[in-house]
Amino acid sequence: MGFYEKLKNCTTREEVRASFFEETGLVFPLKQKFDSTEQVLYIFRKERRFLPPKGIASPLAQALYVLRELKYGGAACPLPPYVCCVCRGEAFIAPTRPFARFYARRREEKYDWDRTPLSPCPRLIGDLSESAALARVRVYDLKDEGGEAAFLAAHTRACAVQLSLFRREKKTIDENNFLKVYEYWASLFTEALSENGEVRKLAEYFLSDIETGRKLDRGGRVEFSFGGEKVTKSLPVYEYNYFWSVYERVKDERTIFAIRRKIDRLSEDFARRFEGEFYTPVPFAAKAYEYLVKTIGKNRLESGAYRIWDMAAGSGNLEFTLPQAALPYTYISTLSEDDANYCRRIFSAAEVFQYDYLNDDVEELFGEGDGQRRKMPEKLRKDLHNPKLKWLIFINPPFATSNLSAFSAGKVSKSGVSDTAIRRVMLKNGYGETGRELFSQFLFRISREFEGKKGYLGLFSTLKYLNAPNDRKLREGFFRYTAERGFLFSSENFEGSKGKFPVAFAVWSLEKERSLESQSLVFDVFDREAKKVGVKRVRTDGGGRLLSAWVKRPPTKRVFPPFTGATRVCERNVDVRDRVAEGFLCSLMCCGNDFQHQNQTALFSGPQASAGSYSVTAENFEKSMAVHAVRKLPKASWSNNRDQFYAPVREADEGFLSDCVVWSVFSDSDNACSLKEVVYKGEIYRVRNQLFPFSKAEAETWSGGALSGGDEEEAFFYRWLKGRALSQEAEKVMQAARDFYAYCYRGGMAEIWDAGYPQLRAAADEGGRALLNGLKAAHKALGNVLLPKMYDYGFIPADVEYFKEGE
Repeated sequence: MGFYEKLKNCTTREEVRASFFEETGLVFPLKQKFDSTEQVLYIFRKERRFLPPKGIASPLAQALYVLRELKYGGAACPLPPYVCCVCRGEAFIAPTRPFARFYARRREEKYDWDRTPLSPCPRLIGDLSESAALARVRVYDLKDEGGEAAFLAAHTRACAVQLSLFRREKKTIDENNFLKVYEYWASLFTEALSENGEVRKLAEYFLSDIETGRKLDRGGRVEFSFGGEKVTKSLPVYEYNYFWSVYERVKDERTIFAIRRKIDRLSEDFARRFEGEFYTPVPFAAKAYEYLVKTIGKNRLESGAYRIWDMAAGSGNLEFTLPQAALPYTYISTLSEDDANYCRRIFSAAEVFQYDYLNDDVEELFGEGDGQRRKMPEKLRKDLHNPKLKWLIFINPPFATSNLSAFSAGKVSKSGVSDTAIRRVMLKNGYGETGRELFSQFLFRISREFEGKKGYLGLFSTLKYLNAPNDRKLREGFFRYTAERGFLFSSENFEGSKGKFPVAFAVWSLEKERSLESQSLVFDVFDREAKKVGVKRVRTDGGGRLLSAWVKRPPTKRVFPPFTGATRVCERNVDVRDRVAEGFLCSLMCCGNDFQHQNQTALFSGPQASAGSYSVTAENFEKSMAVHAVRKLPKASWSNNRDQFYAPVREADEGFLSDCVVWSVFSDSDNACSLKEVVYKGEIYRVRNQLFPFSKAEAETWSGGALSGGDEEEAFFYRWLKGRALSQEAEKVMQAARDFYAYCYRGGMAEIWDAGYPQLRAAADEGGRALLNGLKAAHKALGNVLLPKMYDYGFIPADVEYFKEGE
C-alpha cells in the first residue's frame, strides 16, 4: 500500500503521524516532547487538505510555537532549519529562518504565546497568511503520484542536510530558561570540571562560560575568568563545540547580572522549594508573574515604584520567579523561623522576616492596642505609611477551614487551627461563617492593612470566594476589588493535593472598589504544561438564584426509619435526621450546591440520616427530580468542581420536567427500595417504594401470582405516569425498563411487589444484566437529550470554552 493510500484512511492526527513514520522509518523516543530532529520539525494534521482561508498558515503557526519554545525554553534540542507538515492529502516542507521574525521576543506583546501549539493565536495565523515567505512554500498533492514522489524526495534532502556547527539559528540563554540550560551544560561537563581539590561550584564555571569571548583552543582547553583570576580547563571538544553551536552566548550585561543573582538561589537545599503538600508549582508561579507584568509593567515593578509583599511565603516559591531587580523592594514573611532563615539565604536582597500574619500586631492594626507594631520591621512600617508608594501583594494563602491544619507552602500554622486573632476580630464584625477559613482571614486583614492604598493583589486561590453561598459576606463586606486578569489550572499540579478542582490566579486592583456581582470574570485556562487551552467565564452568585433555593422544602413532622444506604437503616443515636413531611414519597439528598458535592446526590425511601436532605412530596416531586437530574447528569471535571448549580432562568416546560423524572428514577443514584417489617425505635414500619414504575396487577401477573400488592395503594410514580405524554427517548427508557422488570419478576428475582430498582439490579442474573444494559443505553440516550437543555435553562454554567485545533 502506497503512502497516500495509508494516509487517506486516517481519522486522527496520531494515525497520520504513525503512517508517516512507517513510510520514512523515523523513530522518536517516547519521552521526547516534540517530533523534531536536528534537521526537521514535524507537524501532523488530521485534515484532508490545507483548506483556505487558513491554508498552510495554521500548521505553520503551530510549528512556530514549537520553534519559539525550542529557542527560548529549556529543551536541549537544537533549532531545526526545516519544518515538515503532513495532513491526509497534502504536505509541505518550509525553511524556518524566513519565519523566525514572527516568534522573536520583540513580538511578544503582539501574539498570544501562552496558547497551546494546537490552537495558535489567530492574529499570528492572519499575519502568516499575508507574508511573502509563505507564498513561496510549495504544497505537495499526495494523491498525485508525482506529488507524493516529489515530497518524499524533498524530505530526504532536508534530512540529509549537513548542518554547519556555526550556521544554524541559535537558542537564547536568559533569566527565564537558564536553569534547564545549566542542567544540560552540567550533564556534559561536570566530570571534566570536578577534579580533585576543586573548590569552585560548577555554577561559577557555567556563569563564566556563557559570557561572550570564551572559546576552545586547539588543545581542547577553555579559559574561565573569575574576577581577576583565570583558570584553564580541558573539556571534551565535540560536546563543547556542539553545545555552543546550539546556544548563543549572552551578550547583555544585565542578563548576565540577573542570571548570576538568580543562580545564587541554587543552594545545597535548592530542592526544598519543591517540598510541602501545597507548594506553588514553579511554572504557574512564573506564569502568575507574567500576568502581573502584563498588568503593571516590568519596568515599574523593578524600579522601586512598587513594594511587593508575600505574607505567606513558606519557602519562597513565588519569590523564586521574581527578577533580581525587584527583590530589593520585596518583603517576604513566613510563619516559620526555619523558613525565614532559608529565604534569607536565597533572597539576600529582599527583606525577609518571621511573621504570623493572622496573629501578630492585629490589635494595633484594628485600634485595640497602643498603635505600636511590635513584630513588623521598621522599614515595612514606614513603607506602609508612605503615600507615594504603590503595592503588589503576591500571595498563595492557606485554604484550611475550622480545625483543619493550615498549609502554606507545605507548612502548618502555629496553632494548627483557624482560631486566630483575626478570626476573633471577624467574629466581632459579624463574619462568623466566613471567618472560619484561614484564606478569608488573610483577605480580611489585607483589606484593612491596605485600605486606601494604591496597588494590586496577585492572589492564588480556589474559586470558592467568588461564588460560594458561605462567602457572600466576604464579597459584600470587604472583598470589593476589580478583577484585571487571571488564569485557572488544576489542583493536580500541587504535590500531594487530594481531589481535582480549579486553582485560580487573579490580579485585583485595590484602588478600584467594585462589587463582584457586577463584574464579568473571564479566566484563561492552562493545562498541566502551563499552556493556554481555553477560557472560562466564572459566575458570581449575583447571576441568579441558587438551585438549592428553587424547591420548597416542606416541614418534617413524623418519625420514619432513616437510611444511610439503599436498604441500610441508620442505627446510631446521635445527630440523626429521622423525620419526614406529610405526604412523604422519598427523600432527596442534595448536600451543598456545587459540583464538588455532586456525589452527595441520591434518592432514598426514607429520610437520609445526615444533614442535607429533604422530603419529596407530590407538590415538589417534579422539581425535586429535576434537581436530582441536574446535579447528577453533567460530568464533573477539575474545571467545574467549584461551579454552582442555579435555578432556571425561565420556567422549565413540562416535557423537560417529565424527562428529568424518568431519568432520575432509573439512575444509579436512585436508592429507593421496598422493605417490610423495618424495626426502628421500637416501632415496626412498612417502607414503600413510591418510585415503582408499574402497576400492582403487572407485578402480580409477572410473578405468576407469587407477589401481590394486596390493599396497598399504587406507587406514586406509576400514578404520575398514567396518561402522561412522554418524549420518544423517555418512552424508550420505559419500554426497556418494562422488559427488565418483567424478566426479573418472572425469574423470581423480586421479593416484594414494588421492588426497588437497586434491589433488582443487585439480584439480576446474566439474562437480566443483558436487559439492564439495554435499559442503561436508553437511559444514556435520554441524558444526552437532557444535558443541553440544562445549560439552556441556566441550571449549569458553561464550563471551559476550549480552543479548537487549528484556531
